[in-house]
Amino acid sequence: MKVYLIRHGEALSNLANLKGFNRSQTNNLTGRGKKQARLLGERFKDVDLEAVYSSDIPRAMQTAKEILVHHPNLELIIDKRLREHCQGNCGRKKFQEYAHKKAKETNQKLVEIIPEEGESYNQVKERFIEFFEELKRKHSGNVVVVAHGVANSIFLKGPEWTIDFSTKKIRQPNTCVNEIDFSTGQKDVLSFACIKHLDDVEKVKYYANILSMAPYKIVPFKEEELTDSLKEGDARHKVKLLKNFLDKEGIEYRELIAIFNWEDLPIPQDMLNILKKSTKTWPHELLEVKIQDKWIKIDPVWDKYLGFIRFPVAKLSDWFGQNDLGRISWGEIKYIPKKDFKKEDYGIIIDEEESKLFTEKLNEFLEEGRKK
Repeated sequence: MKVYLIRHGEALSNLANLKGFNRSQTNNLTGRGKKQARLLGERFKDVDLEAVYSSDIPRAMQTAKEILVHHPNLELIIDKRLREHCQGNCGRKKFQEYAHKKAKETNQKLVEIIPEEGESYNQVKERFIEFFEELKRKHSGNVVVVAHGVANSIFLKGPEWTIDFSTKKIRQPNTCVNEIDFSTGQKDVLSFACIKHLDDVEKVKYYANILSMAPYKIVPFKEEELTDSLKEGDARHKVKLLKNFLDKEGIEYRELIAIFNWEDLPIPQDMLNILKKSTKTWPHELLEVKIQDKWIKIDPVWDKYLGFIRFPVAKLSDWFGQNDLGRISWGEIKYIPKKDFKKEDYGIIIDEEESKLFTEKLNEFLEEGRKK
């Protein structure tokens, strides 16, 4: 039996600006989520399916039905065991904080912590295991299972898979497909979190979101330590990671340098005054990506949390591949192909001691800004 374990399309409850809303009222697919689901359905148009399962939550059922459009001989089978992790009254971020604190206080394992009116990670895994054991007894062919991001990640986490997920950060983008072969007698992952069915706009948007989640911090650049779970970094780290993603997807790009002025950002004057020998114009790395035969600048350098202190954070929710995404500065920016750039040609002077002090103060300032 081969299983395609899928996360639903983007739902209203996935949007950051709706995070405070009641999830039961915001769990339908967005317009973008419907598009993702249609593309997912197209992916399975010519796949011989034996059954399609879904959790009983609308966003999952709406996604699964787009697959059934191409398989009218099948009916959707609903199973509550495929629901998302129930975090009780916490919400995801608060649950993680609560679970870490509780585990430390009680010496319990993180996966054992049960929030009030919620469930532990272990309980989620147990209901998924029970579901899949039953599935293996019922089916021998290809089966689609549409569930949820956190629940899927919990189920897949661990060393028992042929891809060892015990130490990896597991990402489940909307409508990603995890292809699992159970016929070998082991948990054989053939492909993981695959989004090949999505168009280039959706792929770039997803990868840009990963970068915008990582806090901007000027730290030493060590390419060998760079992974797709970037904890923090500056433009060098984010550009390199974006290039890795685009290379994997076969999306064409070219490297640019943006010349900007620190004075065009909401930075305190006493910090700017550090730069006496140095110019306040600096170079910055970014990429230009070819989408639908048009070159689009992609620059999600500032993490989304810096929007609270009026930095020019990339507006991912409003981006549909028609215009540039993100910018280093509110002011005038000069863009130059990286291969043609030389600091001396643009009068840029950066004193090493000043630069070190300025970047230290900038890191501190941005970290304080995220707390607001």
